[in-house]
Amino acid sequence: SMGYVVTQTFVTVPEYSLYIYADYGGSVNEEVNGSYPSGTEVVIEATPNAGYRFQSWDDGDTHAKRTLIIDQDYYLMASFKRIPTYELTIYEGEHCQASMEVGSYTYNENEVVTLTPIADEGHFFTYWIVNGKGYSDTELSLTMDQDYTVYPVAQAIKHMLVILPDEFGQTNMAPGNYEYSEGEEVTLYPVADKDYLFDYWTVNGENVTDSLLVLVMDKDYEVQPWFKPNNVGVENIFDNITVEVHERTILVEASSELDYLLYDQVGHLVGKQLNTRSA
Repeated sequence: SMGYVVTQTFVTVPEYSLYIYADYGGSVNEEVNGSYPSGTEVVIEATPNAGYRFQSWDDGDTHAKRTLIIDQDYYLMASFKRIPTYELTIYEGEHCQASMEVGSYTYNENEVVTLTPIADEGHFFTYWIVNGKGYSDTELSLTMDQDYTVYPVAQAIKHMLVILPDEFGQTNMAPGNYEYSEGEEVTLYPVADKDYLFDYWTVNGENVTDSLLVLVMDKDYEVQPWFKPNNVGVENIFDNITVEVHERTILVEASSELDYLLYDQVGHLVGKQLNTRSA
């Protein structure tokens, strides 16, 4: 009979050591430290503390989380770097404030801060002053890679009042163009020439009959006064009475025996005279 010889070969798999640790500013998953058979995959991870960021492992790898294939001994340190901080200072603006309160704020490098303006009533935002330079964008977005000082600026809303002339009179203000801030009040009244009376105003193309005109400057206005002749007429139906009109005064002359009553066109008693008097 034929005989068989059985042999058995044993191969020893080498083991390697893994040791990771953290420099100041963070931590690593130290629980993975130990010995591993060659070819084992192990995940290592570095975690920065607040105010720090991961920089690199000391073998030059810059991935905070990575997988090692254990084919040699590893002794690795994770390095961290303090994140630079920058200061944002917001000042009280000129008739305007920022969407954040006045004060100083500290931010980590490359954080983004967005500000919007809030103008005072009757004003409109015009620009930001940022580190001494003007920026007209309404929304201000700052990447904190340096210190910043911010100052918002607003201006009063202005409206124009145009007063047009009339050849028979004027207003208490001379004809011309006038600029007013939002919400200001302007009072106008007519001043008629001799032998003329105020008739009406034209205000932005519409007639206004009130002699006293009060404008709230919430828009532009164009105003013109109009005047009419002071045609005062008196009808005299009596031969023994003399009636004369002098500007706004009516003179009545009658005999001493005659009484009279003087009425206007709508029937109101405006004079009751004896002898020569002014009614």
